[in-house]
Amino acid sequence: KNEKDWTRRIGNDRHLICIEDPFEVSHDLGRVVDKYSIKILRDEFQRAADVLSFDRNPSVTLFEPFSPS
Repeated sequence: KNEKDWTRRIGNDRHLICIEDPFEVSHDLGRVVDKYSIKILRDEFQRAADVLSFDRNPSVTLFEPFSPS
């Protein structure tokens, strides 16, 4: 994050979460994430962690379509 200078706000790019583009490694896909979408991402990561921890057949549940709460 520091090496790529993704630590400061530049214009509307806030870098709340850094997601390196695998095809263009200097490009941060997470630069446009706002406080609303970061909450959705965190909730979805938590849901996935819970599914992986407690579901005996997680692949079915993990790939269900996203539906906001």
